[in-house]
Amino acid sequence: MSETLDIVVEHEDSSASIVGTCRFDENVDVDVIVSTGVDANNKFLVVDIGSYGKEGDAGIFPKSNLGKSISTGEFKFPEPKCLPNTDVVLPHVFVGDEAFKLTETMMRPYPRNQSKLDSKKAIFNYRLSRARRTTENTFGIMCQYFHVFFTPINILPDTVDNLIMAACIIHNLLREERMVCPMDSTDRDPITDVQTNTNIIQFGAVGGNATHEAFRVRETFKDYFNSSFNTLTYEEKCQLKSNRPTPNIALEYKEGKFVRKFQYSWYTKFPWLTGSDKLNKVFCFYCVIFGGEKEWTVDGISSIKNFIRKSEKQFISKKHLINQEKFHLLGKVRIEHAISEGRRLADIKHNEKVSINRRLIARMIHVVCILGKQELAFRGHREHDESLNKGNYLELLDLLAQEEHLLKNHFLSSSIFKGTSKIIQNDLIESVTTILNSKIFKEIQTVNYISKQMKPLMCPVDLK
Repeated sequence: MSETLDIVVEHEDSSASIVGTCRFDENVDVDVIVSTGVDANNKFLVVDIGSYGKEGDAGIFPKSNLGKSISTGEFKFPEPKCLPNTDVVLPHVFVGDEAFKLTETMMRPYPRNQSKLDSKKAIFNYRLSRARRTTENTFGIMCQYFHVFFTPINILPDTVDNLIMAACIIHNLLREERMVCPMDSTDRDPITDVQTNTNIIQFGAVGGNATHEAFRVRETFKDYFNSSFNTLTYEEKCQLKSNRPTPNIALEYKEGKFVRKFQYSWYTKFPWLTGSDKLNKVFCFYCVIFGGEKEWTVDGISSIKNFIRKSEKQFISKKHLINQEKFHLLGKVRIEHAISEGRRLADIKHNEKVSINRRLIARMIHVVCILGKQELAFRGHREHDESLNKGNYLELLDLLAQEEHLLKNHFLSSSIFKGTSKIIQNDLIESVTTILNSKIFKEIQTVNYISKQMKPLMCPVDLK
């Protein structure tokens, strides 16, 4: 009996699926159903491979193990949190397309006939599609690495589970190493882009009515996405950046015989300060745009008592500093990246190499600290590869390299810097010693007294 397997990739943001159809001589279709959860770093978090069986599209996800665990509440979602810069608490949710049923933990877009008539619903659909793009990119990357998913392949149906699981695991390992993605595999729009090279099918719509709570959660997300700065286009955001309102606010504070008034020069002293002549209050311009403390974004400052002290405290707050960085980077692109995509990729690879080197040096420092703590010698008499005992330092590194692929690959491939020479060993010892001496010296400076322990030496004395 001949057997052929068509691997078909179906991807939705947090509940993407790979569906394989086995065609037998008896013309019986058997599906291999896989539901996965993908994070923002294009890695698979959950992989649920179903069994073979004839199943309609509408029943694929609800009847999968992942779908059942979500519907029964066994799937452990993070605790509900407030939306950024609001007091509105909402649950964490998966995102999908029209094929999925709307629930409290699964968001689907509004029907297209409604989004055409309501701009707010269209904005919600746009935001949802941008979130789904992460999964589109994830499956695009995996298919570019594993071309087995592009064409029909001849394997037994029982082998499909292992094939898909292995591909997902290796994909995650490649993402952890942060390898450069193949071209034309990322940054696809799930609404307009279609990958015609892969065997992609869409889920059929899932039947059933949504609960009132599910509608409420989606409406709350819609209202949030349509609030203030989130609805502006990129051009409008850049224009707003250069139009900071600086009205003359009539704020006064009477202290004894003196009356303190709002100084217009404060706008120059605090370039992030803005005001509203209608509310007669001042705010933080950066935090109003990107979200910050309620006092400076919603309530506003209506009294100038201790205003300078409040402003200086706001200036060094964590949220303000983060928003200040976002504000200054808005509308700016590094010119070398805009001119050369190759330069951008080179910078990424350089940063990845720096990160790997830091991990290697950290491991070598750990070995130095262990040997110093145990008061063991570092070097051996013969440190070449054929030696049976190369010394404690090299032997420990070789032992670690047997379990750590990063160290093993470094020792096998590096021809310039390995970190095993006597010069490097001495430099590492000196560096660790300098840090320890500095820490000891600081501790001595902070204590009131120190004790000194001396051990007498027994020397022979001539009594004559």
